[in-house]
Amino acid sequence: MGGQQGEWLSPRFEKLFDSLLYSDLTPKWLKCLRVSGLKLLLTVHGVSVQENHGRQIRAMAPRQLKRIQGMAHSAGRPLPLLFGLSSIEARAAHFQFILGCTSLGLSPERAYMGQTAIAYNHDFPGFLRDYLFVRSSRPQQGIPSVQLTYPTLPGAIAGVNKAGLAVTLNHAFSTEPFNHGVPPTYLVQEALDTCANADEAIDLFAQAIFSCGSMATLADASGHVCALELSRQHFAVRYPENGISLTLNSYQTETLQQIEVPQHAVFHPRKFPEFFRDIKVHGASQTRRQRFESLLQNKKKFSETDLFDLLSDHGDEETEGIGTICRHHVTGDTIAHAVLLPEERKFKVARGFACEADYQEFTVPGC
Repeated sequence: MGGQQGEWLSPRFEKLFDSLLYSDLTPKWLKCLRVSGLKLLLTVHGVSVQENHGRQIRAMAPRQLKRIQGMAHSAGRPLPLLFGLSSIEARAAHFQFILGCTSLGLSPERAYMGQTAIAYNHDFPGFLRDYLFVRSSRPQQGIPSVQLTYPTLPGAIAGVNKAGLAVTLNHAFSTEPFNHGVPPTYLVQEALDTCANADEAIDLFAQAIFSCGSMATLADASGHVCALELSRQHFAVRYPENGISLTLNSYQTETLQQIEVPQHAVFHPRKFPEFFRDIKVHGASQTRRQRFESLLQNKKKFSETDLFDLLSDHGDEETEGIGTICRHHVTGDTIAHAVLLPEERKFKVARGFACEADYQEFTVPGC
């Protein structure tokens, strides 16, 4: 599977580096390194990742270690460079410029479909929009699944497996430093490869030491929905209230709030581009939560169409912005969105803004 992904990645490799280097979010000093310098920097960092993260990855996500080895071999690139690229996930969380992402989990009693569902917006820098793709995995020893991910990742940001487990991932704003642990995307894919239900996935995540703060929403075909809040040294499970689990980018459990960036914090004016100036770190999450509360309070059940409408919402004034559920902003856009249906073993997904969605349906192999 890694070999096939590496073949897909190989002809897109240089264009991806150009996109990483020349975006509005890339620091000026990094642009001065040019592509060759960026590759060297990521390769050196990848050596450190192998040495320091390797033990945790081998222990908790062995299948993803094999996958990235296959990717590097087939793409004809050094393995440390692939590790360096995949570590951007944790570095992005450490830099704390990710302000978006929405995971709305529904218990069966809150869905017209009569089954669990997750509505998901993935908000990330807009220049990465065209690189997102859907991947089908059929491990020789494991559970088949379909996932939404990036070409440089062995892991995934969202997916559904044949056993009826769905997982989505949100970044968090932890104050804990970058850690020698497992990138959360690796654990998402490992859960899809090995776990038959939400309880098994909880057990898997609870054992891991993570490289950064994050939150995972789980739903399974038996009707269970929950959210996992995690960081370098903390872990908590949050269950739905009135059949709804809403996860944005702020921790909600007392355990994790202890190590979270304060709610009043703003982005440091000397550490971020000028367009971050005076923006509150949690501002988008706070605005989204208020909007969701107004939309959810008067509705008892939600159809697929309702979920698509929620993901594409721009508020009462229909004004696109940083704090809308469908996000449009220079700091990051809604670049993909999906509705995951674990009982049916499928998801409906689209690339780009949710308000412009052209959904495609993907079903787990063999279902």
